This record gives sequence, structure tokens and C-alpha cells, in this order.
Amino acid sequence: MDSISETATQMNMFGGDWTLQKLEALRKYLNAYTTVLKNKPSRDNRFSLIYVDAFAGTGRVDLRDTQEAEDKSPLFPGWDETTRAEVNEFLDGSAVIAMEVTDRSFDRLLLIDIDADKVEDLRNVVEEREDSSRVQVIHGDANGEVEQFCKSMNGMDRAVVFLDPFGTQVSWSTVEALADSQKCDVWILYPAITLARLLPLDRKPQLPSRINTLNRVFGGKEWESLYYSSGQVQFIGEEEEMVRNAGIDEIVGLYSQKMQRVFAEVAPTRRTLRNSKGSPLYELVFAAGNPNGAPIAVDIAKHILQSL
Repeated sequence: MDSISETATQMNMFGGDWTLQKLEALRKYLNAYTTVLKNKPSRDNRFSLIYVDAFAGTGRVDLRDTQEAEDKSPLFPGWDETTRAEVNEFLDGSAVIAMEVTDRSFDRLLLIDIDADKVEDLRNVVEEREDSSRVQVIHGDANGEVEQFCKSMNGMDRAVVFLDPFGTQVSWSTVEALADSQKCDVWILYPAITLARLLPLDRKPQLPSRINTLNRVFGGKEWESLYYSSGQVQFIGEEEEMVRNAGIDEIVGLYSQKMQRVFAEVAPTRRTLRNSKGSPLYELVFAAGNPNGAPIAVDIAKHILQSL
């Protein structure tokens, strides 16, 4: 049984249909991307194709041992055990999928994770492969490593970057660096439910730590536009209470609009990812960085997203 089929079988054991969809979306795009750029710009002078996985995990996960997986998953408090198992499986599977692209294999793969134990396990997975020399496993912070990668790219480099955080780890500065490079196609799992929980319905966030997190993720205070004055005050002399009616669609839409201002093009279709209980977890969003390649890249991504 190949690794993708094995992954699908394991996920189905836990009802992780949304996870299977995302793995399939990634696999389909990576295969299409490498095929389209197979001999570009010319057969004798090809682009160097790079895959970057910013939250690569271990490369593989044994879902039969779900308790250990849950203990190591820094997920948002309140998520149930089913969600924890599903999210962990998906994140740990993405790096292996990229290594198994074969029509035109990636010239380099950068697999990043901040968890030292996961990095050690991932290195063991990579070392088992005959083509391990093209894979670099990095123990480090996703934001810093991705931004450094963008600075290091040359004119013949082209990359697919997969940002699949557990929560709010991805800073806007990282997204902006990817867009500014004009060499990266980016798949982002936007943490919709986590951000919704950071944005209470009945009041505007007050804690400095929460405000700083929102500013970092949104790259500014755009999130404040989700709130409006209720016209009510709790005590005489206090300011009117600020409330939020905007739902997850509006939260994600605000982020997507900002992405459209920095990337060459953003896929008009995005996909809500739900766990087996129907609760929304993420929004899967695609953006293309290179102006010349953006139309075909977005067309491919749109077709994939619509087919999920």
C-alpha cells in the first residue's frame, strides 16, 4: 500500500474526511505544479523547484497511539479528542506527500518544525529515502525560517509553500515576505475557529496579549473593523460597548482581502475545513506570487478547491 493510500486508510479510521480532502488537495496541486514547470523556462534551463513545509511534523504518525499524539498537540483549548487526532494526522502527512511527487520531483525540500522530538523523527523518515540529499530538515521557528528562505531565493527558484499551523503561529510578516518574493505559490490553512475565539462576540478584546496576537496575524488592526458600537454602556461614564456580528466568513474575508493586495492573485474559491462533527476548523486559501504564472496556478487551485 502506498503512503497516500495508507494515510487515507488511517484517517478514515477516525472519520477524518476533511483531513483526507486537504491531503488530496496538496497532492494534486504539487503534481500539477511540477508538471507545468517541468521544462520551464526551457528544457536546458529549468527552474529549481522547491517545496517548503513550515509545520512539517514527524513525516508520519501512528494514529493507533492517539493519546500520545494529543499530548504533543498544542491545539486551542477546548478542542475535542477527535479534532486533536485529525489535525495531528494531517500535519504529519504533508511532508511525505511532497517527497513522493515523481513526474518531476522537487529539487529541494525544506521541512521545518519547532518541536525537537518531531524533527528527530522526521530526520529518521528522510534518511530512509534514497533521495534524502535533496531534503533539508530544519529545527526552528516557522516565521523566521520562511522569511530567511525568501531572502535566499535567486531568480531561477520557484517554490510551493505550505503553511498549516495548529493555531495563530503564522505572522503576517511571513505571508508578506512570501508575496514580496514573487516566486512562491502558497497554501494557507487559516485558523478560522481559533481567531473567532480570540474575537469575542460581546466585547472587543482587551487583553494586551490577545491584541498583540491579532495584530501579528492580521498585520495590523484591520480586525477592529469587525466590531461596531452597540449603543449601550454598562456603567455611566464608560464608553459604549463594542460587539461583533461578523462571522467566520467575514473574518476570513478580511484576511483574504489583505492577501489580494500583496499577492499577484488569490484563488476566488476557498474551502471551509470541518471536523467529523461538522465544526469549522480552518479555511484553505491559495495565493500565487508570480505575476506571469499566477493565472494558471490559480486556475489549477480553483479547480482543486471546487472539487473537494
